[in-house]
Amino acid sequence: MCVFESGGTKCLFFRLYKERLAQVELKLEEVRAGKAHEYLNPLTELQENMKIRTQVAGTEQAALLSK
Repeated sequence: MCVFESGGTKCLFFRLYKERLAQVELKLEEVRAGKAHEYLNPLTELQENMKIRTQVAGTEQAALLSK
């Protein structure tokens, strides 16, 4: 699997790369499944802010059109 060059550092970097890649793929699966709380909580907050801003923009537009 690994060819030992310069004290096996290439093998170590490859193993670390594969481990990190597996972690990222797992986190991506959680996000797609809607189970990653560290992404869902900020998303919920952003969606609420977007809803409020849309309502404010609609109110401002209605006020401007009624003048």
